Amino acid sequence: MARLIVSCGDRDPYDVTLTHDVLTIGRGEKNRLVLDDEFASREHAEVRFDGGKYVLRDLASTNGTRVNGELVPEKELAEGDRITIGRHDLVIRYIQGEPAQASAQAGATTSDVQADVQRIKEYMDSVGEKLSLMTDAERLRDSTPTELTDQNMVTISKAYRRLEALYEAARLVVSQFDLKKRLERILDGAIRVTGADRGFILLVDAIDGRLRTEVAREMGSDVAKGSPSISIASRSAIHGELVLVEDALQDPRFSTRHSVILGQIRSAMSVPLKVEHRVLGSIYVDSRNEHHRFTEEDLELFEAVASQSAIAIENAQLTERMIEEERRRANLERFLSPRVVDQVLRSPGVIELGGTKQEVTALFSDIRGFTGLAEKMSPADVVSFLNEYFTEMAEVIFRHDGTLDKYVGDEIMAVFGTPVSAPGHSLRAVTVAVEMQQGLCSMREMWLNANRAVFQIGIGIAAGTAIAGYVGSPKRMEFTAIGDIVNIGRRLCARAEPGQILVCENVAGAVSEQVAMRPLGPMVLKGKEKPVSVYEVLGLK
Repeated sequence: MARLIVSCGDRDPYDVTLTHDVLTIGRGEKNRLVLDDEFASREHAEVRFDGGKYVLRDLASTNGTRVNGELVPEKELAEGDRITIGRHDLVIRYIQGEPAQASAQAGATTSDVQADVQRIKEYMDSVGEKLSLMTDAERLRDSTPTELTDQNMVTISKAYRRLEALYEAARLVVSQFDLKKRLERILDGAIRVTGADRGFILLVDAIDGRLRTEVAREMGSDVAKGSPSISIASRSAIHGELVLVEDALQDPRFSTRHSVILGQIRSAMSVPLKVEHRVLGSIYVDSRNEHHRFTEEDLELFEAVASQSAIAIENAQLTERMIEEERRRANLERFLSPRVVDQVLRSPGVIELGGTKQEVTALFSDIRGFTGLAEKMSPADVVSFLNEYFTEMAEVIFRHDGTLDKYVGDEIMAVFGTPVSAPGHSLRAVTVAVEMQQGLCSMREMWLNANRAVFQIGIGIAAGTAIAGYVGSPKRMEFTAIGDIVNIGRRLCARAEPGQILVCENVAGAVSEQVAMRPLGPMVLKGKEKPVSVYEVLGLK
């Protein structure tokens, strides 16, 4: 089983489940996955299941289909592959580990339910044929009097009730993945099939392990901590117990509780929401009707519904986690290399607002004479020119695990040694600077051959202590570094001649064995009272 996480710009990502059926993708309304994207063809691509893997095939689209940035006519999709169609990104996630087991169990349980449904359906069809005899007096007289006994009718009623409950629970397993809506449907269905008056669902918080009331119906203050209802539901959620209170007023555990008397609770049930040996929480219902008391049979049905519902809940939780991870990954990939993104996502607590004092190296590059160059070009050409240049430079930075801090006009700021601390950050920064200059030389040659304008860049690098971290809001964070070394790096960049790389003394000392340099002596930089020792990078040894 696999899913596609679909995202486009600032829109919220959403999830598409891949089955063994062909998934057609495009702008046309007949596609199974319709993309509202002017850059997508009406019939753009398709995904097929073949030999245990999903295979993407481009359908001769106008703008092509890319996988991990590479234009492809057809490709077998691996875990984490990013498909780009127009402005949309689609990331494939194969379900593995425990979630996969849950999904497998979901499939197996659904099959069991369908088999159960089929058996009951066949039985009820048989009963239906017998019931139709009531419209034919002659045939009714010929039938045996025992065919429609009270016991048969009770059996039919119970079968239909179980059929309805299990069918609705099975539908939830493959329904929409919005957790809140699933929980509401689960609770409403449980109240309906058990004939209860009210109820609620507790879930275990994945972070702190506390029980939280996620949805409730007609409970009022009875979901407050310490209430009998919460006590009953907690026993199921914590210990995995099945709890049946046939008559609360006669039950010595609850008969003296004020809330039981005040709330007129006559009967209650609670069952765990459990997948294999994992308890996700519990579901509780009760009745205020003195003539409606829950029985062992009700508890058995309630447990069956809860078992199916737990699978639906786990699937929804898994999807929410996947979507959130893709949202975080998409945000991080704007300024971190894929390898560093993986490290950051594997390290709990790394992505938090705030900064820490770290030893880092800051690199600045700036296009020389860009203002005059831009005046001779149309705005569209300027943007295209910059995007082409920025794309090449970002690849160099990411190749050496640098952090792309920001673009400011035609300036690039990159930081090395953070957010994941690693030795040799100054050498990596200098290596990037050399490769940026080399890469630009290749681009200049290509531009000259195409009769396009060309430019050169100056680069400044400084190393030392800075405050590095995430700023912004929990939903939209940007990574940056602040400190004196950042200012020094920017000032060195401003002093660098076209094609030149200038570094401070800290950087020079860290890379002297691997990099050829020449000292330029002390320089007075803007905003600095004392001169700074500056070195020019000549190349890698």
